[in-house]
Amino acid sequence: MYPLEVRPEPHPPYDVVLPDALGHPVLGFRDGYWFHIGRDGPARPLCARTAIIGHPESAGPIVQVMCWWMREHHDHPQAIDLGTELGLTVGEMSRRLHARGPAAW
Repeated sequence: MYPLEVRPEPHPPYDVVLPDALGHPVLGFRDGYWFHIGRDGPARPLCARTAIIGHPESAGPIVQVMCWWMREHHDHPQAIDLGTELGLTVGEMSRRLHARGPAAW
């Protein structure tokens, strides 16, 4: 048994952790990057598009976290990359929705 101060953490700490429908951690955000986290193995990095499209129930919070981070770290090179990823993802989703026609809106 490890003393409390030297126990290995299951994954590195994140600025934000988003849960799935059952409350289990599924997405972590740290230093301008999203990660798939959970009990099924080590954390895996995700691009913003994969986080948003792969977790539509969390799309709003995902975008809010990205915008918060870009605002707080506007001089960081990753802020520009996140903004670009977000813009491309919104464009892709808009084109797909438009292709379905007005009934999908």
